[in-house]
Amino acid sequence: MVTDAREHPLLRDNRAVHDLGVVAYVGMPLTDENGTVLGSLCAIDTCRGSGPTTS
Repeated sequence: MVTDAREHPLLRDNRAVHDLGVVAYVGMPLTDENGTVLGSLCAIDTCRGSGPTTS
C-alpha cells in the first residue's frame, strides 16, 4: 500500500499522480489455482491513505 504517491520515490513522477490526482494506491496480483499471474487488481484514491488496519 502506498499512502501518498506524491512522496513515494518510484511513483511521484508518474503521470497518473499529476494528471489524475492519484494519491493513495494499493495493488494485488491476481493468480489462478496454479499460481500463474493473470494480472492485478488495483485501487486508487485522491485522498491520502491511512495505512493498513486490522480488525
